[in-house]
Amino acid sequence: MKLKTVKLDNTDKILVYNIGDVHYGNENCDREAFKKVVDEIENNPNAYWLSTGDLLEVSLKDSLGDVYKSLSLNEELNEILEILRPIKHKCFGIVGSNHHYRVEKRIGLNFDALLCKLLEVDYLGLTGYLRIIVGNVGYYLALHHGIGYGKSKGIKANNLVYFGNVAKGFDIYMIGHLHSFMYFVENDLVLDKKHNKVSNIYSHYVITGHFLKYRSSYAERKLLKPTPIGCAVLELKGGQSVAQKNIDVFFKTC
Repeated sequence: MKLKTVKLDNTDKILVYNIGDVHYGNENCDREAFKKVVDEIENNPNAYWLSTGDLLEVSLKDSLGDVYKSLSLNEELNEILEILRPIKHKCFGIVGSNHHYRVEKRIGLNFDALLCKLLEVDYLGLTGYLRIIVGNVGYYLALHHGIGYGKSKGIKANNLVYFGNVAKGFDIYMIGHLHSFMYFVENDLVLDKKHNKVSNIYSHYVITGHFLKYRSSYAERKLLKPTPIGCAVLELKGGQSVAQKNIDVFFKTC
C-alpha cells in the first residue's frame, strides 16, 4: 500500500487545513465560514488543504436528511466546485465519506472519485496515507472520514484512537464525521526490529471540525451539544533532519 508523497522545498513551515464536514447544500451549512477558510488558504502562500469528506450534503429522496430543505445535488456540486477551484492546486487529497457514498450505494457511481476528477485533485480512497516533506522533514498522515456516533467526548476519543490501532506508526491521525474538534497526543512504545530497539512514537490524534449551524439542525433535533464551527489546522515545521520534526494543531474558529 503506497503513500502519496508531497515535497515542499524552501519553506520554514506550512499550514494544512482540513476542509471537512461542510455539508454544502444543507440549509444549515455556514457558507460564509466555509468561504472564509477557502479565502485564507488562497491568500497564504504557505497554506494547503485536504479533506476528510462530506463536502456535500447529498440529500436523496430515500436517504436520511431533508431533500426538501437542501439544494439539489447538481446545484451543490456546481457551487462547491466553483468555490474550491481557486485552491485546487493546494489540495493534498480527499477521502471517501458516508454522505457521498449515498450515490454509489444507489447507482454504483463513486461520487467521491467523480468530485475529485472534476476538481482535478487526488482521490485517496476510503483511507488516505500521506507523507508530507517540509524541507528535509517528513510527516506521515493517515486520514479517514470516521465512523460511529456518540454524545460524549470519551466515545468520540475512542473512535479516533481506534483508527490508530488499524494503521500504526503515523505521526498524525485525522477523522471527521463527528462534527466536533478534539486533539491529543499519544505515546506508544514500538519494537524496531531493524535496529534491535524499542522506540518512542508520538502520534497526534485529531477530530477535524464541521461547518453546520446548530439552530433547527439535525444536532438540535437529536439533543446533541452544540460545537464550534471551524476546522482543524496542522502546522508542520521544516528542518534539516527528522529530529527537528515539529507538529502543532489548532482549531480555526469561524
